[in-house]
Amino acid sequence: MSNELEIIQESNLGTIYEPATLEMRKFEEMKQLVKGLADKYSGLAFTRADKKGAEEVRSKLLEVLAKFEKERKIIKKAYNEPLIAYESDLKELKGLIDVPLNQIRDGLKEIEEAEREERVEALDKVLEIKLEGIGVEIAIPATWLNKTMWTSKLKPTTKLNEEIDKMIADAVKEKEYREMQVKVLTEFCNAQDIDPAGWVSQLDHRNAMEVIDLINMDKERKARIAAEQEKRAAEHEAMLAKKAEELAAVEEAEFVEVPKFGLVDPPVEENTLPELEPIVTTLIRVSGTMAQMISLKNFISANGIKTEAVDIPLYAEEPAHVGLEEPELGYMEDDFDWAYADELPF
Repeated sequence: MSNELEIIQESNLGTIYEPATLEMRKFEEMKQLVKGLADKYSGLAFTRADKKGAEEVRSKLLEVLAKFEKERKIIKKAYNEPLIAYESDLKELKGLIDVPLNQIRDGLKEIEEAEREERVEALDKVLEIKLEGIGVEIAIPATWLNKTMWTSKLKPTTKLNEEIDKMIADAVKEKEYREMQVKVLTEFCNAQDIDPAGWVSQLDHRNAMEVIDLINMDKERKARIAAEQEKRAAEHEAMLAKKAEELAAVEEAEFVEVPKFGLVDPPVEENTLPELEPIVTTLIRVSGTMAQMISLKNFISANGIKTEAVDIPLYAEEPAHVGLEEPELGYMEDDFDWAYADELPF
């Protein structure tokens, strides 16, 4: 504290600082009173019946704390008043200095920006000479424009020259590597009869061998898809062929032609068939399995073919018992009753 007082006394501002006295003269007396109050109400156990008494004790203790806090704030405010006034005076003095200081700062900033532009132009000329005929581009680090990288005559320092040369050499190596990668990939694509244009861009993220692996994987994927499509097409053709065979089997089922005895063509409803296509009436006897009969019934219904019941003699030619009483053919009516029904009986 004594050292700080000596500095203040020697202040060019003529600051006078007299240490204030802030002391609580009745501290020990107040400490005993507060301790006694605290001891009195420490360790108490309250029940529901003692709730009111507990609330009164709490209020009394809070009142004591409020008095302490109020006095602390009053003392702090009074104690800080000279400090606040002193800081205000210093702020006013500082404001007077800031006016010319900021003007100088702005002027220096303009000068530094102009000098930086000169270094940018000088760097462009150096790079133009070093990159001539090489065919590469390099990214310019911000540090190359630092004042310490240039001499007073705007010549690059040794360190800057070394950094530029190294970056150019790395760029040349990268270019040669890229060209080699493109060549390898292009030759592979041409050998595989693949357009390399879409794959060369992949060299931005991986090397040529990795891209070739991707191409092979893509070819395998396409071949697998083509095989699956071919398999499905073959399965579809086989299914169609099977259905055609089943339909042909129904159409080629055993047909027995029976002579027509007084058969009358059934009436044909108007506009049910094309006008240019004649209607043919044929009398046949069909034999087959139950499944074939169901398929035949579905075919007849699907194609709009008309059916009707007819009386058919038992024999195609004149029977041996000519002259005798003609056999009873009543059972034929029962056999063909299904022809009159809306749906076949099978």
